[in-house]
Amino acid sequence: MSLSICSKLNMDIDLPELKKELEIIQRLQWHKESPFIAENVPGLNTTVYHSGNWKVVSLRSLGGSESRTDPGGPSIHDYEYNEMSKHTPYIRKLMSYFGGDIRTVRLSSMGPGMTIQEHCDTFVALQYGQVRLHIPIQTDENVIMRFGKEEFHWPEGELWYGDFSVPHSVDNGSDKHRIHLIFDAYITDKLLELFPQSEQKAIAAKQILCHQNSQPLAVESLKKYQCDFDISAALLKGIFETDDGILGIISGQIKLIDNRELQFWLDEKPLFTLEPLSDGLFKFRGWSVERTIEFKWHEDTLSEMVWQFNCGLHKTLVSIPVTATTEKSTKPRLVEKQCEPCV
Repeated sequence: MSLSICSKLNMDIDLPELKKELEIIQRLQWHKESPFIAENVPGLNTTVYHSGNWKVVSLRSLGGSESRTDPGGPSIHDYEYNEMSKHTPYIRKLMSYFGGDIRTVRLSSMGPGMTIQEHCDTFVALQYGQVRLHIPIQTDENVIMRFGKEEFHWPEGELWYGDFSVPHSVDNGSDKHRIHLIFDAYITDKLLELFPQSEQKAIAAKQILCHQNSQPLAVESLKKYQCDFDISAALLKGIFETDDGILGIISGQIKLIDNRELQFWLDEKPLFTLEPLSDGLFKFRGWSVERTIEFKWHEDTLSEMVWQFNCGLHKTLVSIPVTATTEKSTKPRLVEKQCEPCV
């Protein structure tokens, strides 16, 4: 049973209220759309797939930045609503349905006659534990979205899911701006209830991972996982889509910052925060449980970290040796914890 490439979700939308809030936002500053760029990753390579007439207003973003127009990713920052969102109480009300499981919320305007060239947004699909949802607010029948070889037109005032991990493109063949409310969300049972029944059965069969909130750990527990390691540029490329030209080995560290949180560093620069799911198992801040890091011990010595990458039923494990940097690193009494599939 395969997952649909697009699905209309069952949610009541007050389109006139959305249009009213859009009128207010249109008078404010919009920014050029830009892709997510992970901070401090050497050799990062990004590509722009449009001519530039694509503008965005962020209502919720990493660190609450109004100038960030990207959908977010692994980071030391958390997702926060910004000052612009105060002009959109109805949108905030819509988002409240999903609780704290919303990543970014953006209004996206695509200019008349504009084309977004075919590309893939890696890891943005049900099988990766996170989705991108669209509500068209202003559109036209001549706006066509292509996913693979299939064509779709999403009407105004409807909530749509698309598998953006597959090759997709958009043509605005009309003489007006196409404006969508776009939000990225983690997979939860509550979100899955909005999918058609047939799709829910397919999701269950694929064992899609549901979002899990982090579990606080005491400082003494966090200290045990401070370590040094070397990571190959080839692995870094696979994780962060870095440039092909980066070669060799890069030094990294797991550091305890402000006696509060663990962070993943490369070349003495922070990349993202590790959020505990249990003592010894962590996810990336700003990301789904599509990828986790579990620390392993040899007798009483911290010896390796195991990266797990999940795509539905498929899992990939990568082990990286580590050297503990805490003088006394005592093996924790682990409670078995697995990432649970959605029901």
